[in-house]
Amino acid sequence: MNKLYRYRAFNENTLRELIEGELWHSHVRNLNDPFEHPFDFDWSDITIENLPTINRHLKLITNENLIRHYFDDESKNIFFNGFKNWLRIQIDYLKINQERTFICCFSESENEPLMWSHYSNGMTGLCFIYNRDALANKKDLKLERVIYNESVSKMKYSDVEVINKKLNNSSHYSFTLGKFMTSNSAGSTLNNFNFLYQKHNRWKYEKEVRSILFPESNEENLKTGVIEKVGDNAVIGVIIGSKMNKVNRKIISTLCKERNIPIHIAIPNKNNYSVDIVYDVHDPINYML
Repeated sequence: MNKLYRYRAFNENTLRELIEGELWHSHVRNLNDPFEHPFDFDWSDITIENLPTINRHLKLITNENLIRHYFDDESKNIFFNGFKNWLRIQIDYLKINQERTFICCFSESENEPLMWSHYSNGMTGLCFIYNRDALANKKDLKLERVIYNESVSKMKYSDVEVINKKLNNSSHYSFTLGKFMTSNSAGSTLNNFNFLYQKHNRWKYEKEVRSILFPESNEENLKTGVIEKVGDNAVIGVIIGSKMNKVNRKIISTLCKERNIPIHIAIPNKNNYSVDIVYDVHDPINYML
């Protein structure tokens, strides 16, 4: 079975995740990596010589109009500078909007010592085992592996799509005049969201898979997080940290017994700095206490 692991501290939200079948997606601004969603644009391809190729993708003006600008150097330069100003405005807009996400993090590893230390409070917490296929079948969840790299992979102009906004009293950018004019406007959207899954190699040990949700309104964007229901069949096991106290073990054991969910125990192996998982523990309440 394809599995994902979710390391959690013991708290009310963790219990709700088990009881209600809920996945908490935290707003990106609340995550512990300050470099989330690195967004950098590659301007090296934005040259006068490449304008025909760029325009074939963005379709900002007809080829006939573009050719007409090319007959005159001054007109060509004015158009190119106007285009760059428009693109810079679009990139700034897209950068702002990339901060509007809710993220739920999983791991493909159940025995990573740093994960047990950082996200399960030094083994006083637990780790949920999820059926990855059950999560993937939820229409609102899209699971993607995180891409680890040493330097940020930049966005290209080919990652941008132009959309026409037919709004009253809107404006468009005149590439010829180099300013906004009252009329219909040309906005932009992205066709490549890989930047949402980029992280530096220092985080590679997490082997992260993430689900990303987008706020449906400005009001929702102000929330610290949102909940996505996944149902009772998504959690197929719970790994208890060996340092979880007896009271909390009893609570987890009772909840898991009601749902016929097996309990396992994570134990630090002090001979080689690893974590061992003892599966299907008969008495998790008193094991090693």
